[in-house]
Amino acid sequence: MREFAGRIRRGGFDLQRCAECGAFLWPPRDACASCWSERLLWAPVSAAGTAIAATALHAPLDAFFRAHAPWRIGSVRLDEGPVVYAHFSRDVVEGGAVRMEARIDFAGRAVLIALAPDGGRLEDDGDLVDLISQRGGDNERS
Repeated sequence: MREFAGRIRRGGFDLQRCAECGAFLWPPRDACASCWSERLLWAPVSAAGTAIAATALHAPLDAFFRAHAPWRIGSVRLDEGPVVYAHFSRDVVEGGAVRMEARIDFAGRAVLIALAPDGGRLEDDGDLVDLISQRGGDNERS
């Protein structure tokens, strides 16, 4: 995940791709899950996908998420194939198209955020803004 986070900090949204079979991989790993090749490269992805499942956390253990509950999360199948877990903006609907953004959260972790593809802006969702801002870190961590 360190390499993924570094790429996000440089403004990219890249995933590992197998040089042997071409499969995109998530999460980052040492060998391809399809053919077991260790020849893995980093390649840009379209950041488009489909929200395949959504839920809301109503009683999160973490103080930040508890303060922002209910917190929307879910799984997204990227157009390139892998399924990723993401924080969902308010306007994402299960089964609907999404546009993904890769960001660094308030604790310095790489996170994926799913937004509605037509006009969905991360800046319009105050909870997600807090997630990727330093002020989000003002909440006591549990």
